[in-house]
Amino acid sequence: MVTQAHLSSRQPDSVTAMRLLIAEIRAAIPLDAPQTLECSGDCQQCAVKLLEFLALELQSWEQRLAQHERPTLAELSQLVRTARAAQAAWQRQYPV
Repeated sequence: MVTQAHLSSRQPDSVTAMRLLIAEIRAAIPLDAPQTLECSGDCQQCAVKLLEFLALELQSWEQRLAQHERPTLAELSQLVRTARAAQAAWQRQYPV
């Protein structure tokens, strides 16, 4: 996930930060995995559903950025939390 080490001493604007965050999430989390997995039926912290939700959130933000929308710090933070939850559920359900 995004850490302070990734950011220079001068913080990027929120649009650049969101684009960097989206790229990092796509590189770190197997968003295409839901297409190859079957749902177990247990929806409590279901990795497949969380990954599908995260993929939709990323698509939504990419569209919103293309329309020149500027994300707030709260929206950046929310996307980080969503990505961390999806990644944690994935690792619990499908340990490496």
